[in-house]
Amino acid sequence: MVVLVPFGRDRNFRLFQFVVAALACTQVLHASFPAFASGSVVKNSPDFPLGRTCNIRIPELKIPGEGRRMTQTSVSYSLNSVEGMRRTEQRRKKVMPRKMGAVDTVADPLLFRNYNPHMDHEDLMKLCHLEWDYVPRMIEKFCASSNDHPFVLESPETDKVVAFGNVQRMASDVTWIQAIRVDPNYEGRGYGTEILSQLIALSRDLGASKALSSTSNTNHAMLHIFKKLGFRYCNDIAYFPQSAAMLAIKESKPEADLLIELGLERMLPAWKREASKFQTCRSPAEVTAIMSMIEAEARVKQLALAPMVSAEYRIYHPQQTEILSCISDSRCWIKYPEREEEGRASERGAALLVLRRSQEMKGRYIACLTTAEESAVGAALTLVNDLVGHEGFQLYFNDIIPADSSVRKLFGEKMGSYKLVEIDL
Repeated sequence: MVVLVPFGRDRNFRLFQFVVAALACTQVLHASFPAFASGSVVKNSPDFPLGRTCNIRIPELKIPGEGRRMTQTSVSYSLNSVEGMRRTEQRRKKVMPRKMGAVDTVADPLLFRNYNPHMDHEDLMKLCHLEWDYVPRMIEKFCASSNDHPFVLESPETDKVVAFGNVQRMASDVTWIQAIRVDPNYEGRGYGTEILSQLIALSRDLGASKALSSTSNTNHAMLHIFKKLGFRYCNDIAYFPQSAAMLAIKESKPEADLLIELGLERMLPAWKREASKFQTCRSPAEVTAIMSMIEAEARVKQLALAPMVSAEYRIYHPQQTEILSCISDSRCWIKYPEREEEGRASERGAALLVLRRSQEMKGRYIACLTTAEESAVGAALTLVNDLVGHEGFQLYFNDIIPADSSVRKLFGEKMGSYKLVEIDL
């Protein structure tokens, strides 16, 4: 292919010449290397025997007068032996040393980019070295879902992934930041802070005005990072029983009644009376209505309660697919406030209960309770125990149980909790 480029002395015309020449080179490259045209150049590719992934990168530009860097974009090529050669476009953004308010980020140059399952799986498994980690079970879902955006920090010097995180769109203006992992060999270098700051920026790019996240009460390092980047505490999400206690009972006594084995026998009669007040939820509109009642009750009681569905180490927006599927499968129940006096509705008792099998929790049953009333906790435990107690389950709920409550004393060390945090974008 021959390209004729006229000459000129004007500066703008010379820029035009450069653009035309660059486009011509790209066409020549595609014609010379079929792998580019079909969409793949990979490590150990026969077309590129040097064994390095090839990236075509648009140079970084600076906006005059604003001092902000534009997002850098590249096209990464990879080969899947089953699907054949295909091209995956990835948004890439350099992580440069900089100040974020009063926060110093990492000094090493890193690359923030989409997670690539063909290139990054092995590195990700090294980040998820703990037995309880749910990311290996969820990464395929993250990649397949249009609402999930898994990203990594990569070290250009070693070509290794050093950190991972996922942003999930919960609603048009709310995102959920989750699954932050850092390579144990690189801990203490600020990579956790850096990937969280990049995920916050990504949430903003997605149009969200608020981002939510959570971590265990005992994860002091992550709590410190949340505070450093401006997250604020919302409330605690409690769960009962803890996994170890529940699994120990079901493994030693598979047919035993879980609540009786947990020492709650004397509470069951009263809880069963409350459980009978739950009714099956038939539509998303009912969920919206009951959530409004729960919020109103929480305001009256001055409780910090997120208008979300509490679940396994996270929360769900009432209109997310996970909740809507439970409604359609008749695995969602609501409890309306009772009337204490004629014509006057009580401010107590509204509750939403969802039962689902959780892929994050190895397929176990998870009961998700949203309420501002302590008595609804026992009622939900009893209802779920009658349905799936033979398999074992955990109940997640807003921790609204008073410190001096007899129920909290009964739950004791078998109850755990994690902290919910949020940041305005």
